[in-house]
Amino acid sequence: MIEHSQDKEHETLKDLMERAGLTEPQLSQRVGVSLRIINHWKMKRKVPRLDNALSLAKELNVPLKVLAKSLGLDISGIPGDDN
Repeated sequence: MIEHSQDKEHETLKDLMERAGLTEPQLSQRVGVSLRIINHWKMKRKVPRLDNALSLAKELNVPLKVLAKSLGLDISGIPGDDN
């Protein structure tokens, strides 16, 4: 399967959830937050606390930087293992 960098560039939390095969209820149960909180994150109304972000990244099987970007956060200048 060929991934287009542009598609990956604009991934949303919803996209990450779909790729992980998780529904909102499943993710909320695994992370330990309400459905309303998951919805706030998906709609970019709120950002998760660090402990919740770590749980999200783990459950979605993505690096924190990918998660942060999907939440609409500016990750420019943040060191990482990418080029």
